[in-house]
Amino acid sequence: VDMPVFFYIDPEFAQDPKLETVNNITLSYTFFEAREGLQLPLPGYPQPHDPPQPEQSAQTQVAAS
Repeated sequence: VDMPVFFYIDPEFAQDPKLETVNNITLSYTFFEAREGLQLPLPGYPQPHDPPQPEQSAQTQVAAS
């Protein structure tokens, strides 16, 4: 079974003065059991059935004007 895991650390992390005392970052992930054939949504991506977010609604209203 090939299960690649990708973590992205923003390069600006190193220049952020609020993070200058951070010397370690702990990355973790959890496996969850899923039913065969079940398709899970990708986290952070709106799904067709999700209600629009407030700032998306404002942009839509401006574009419709």
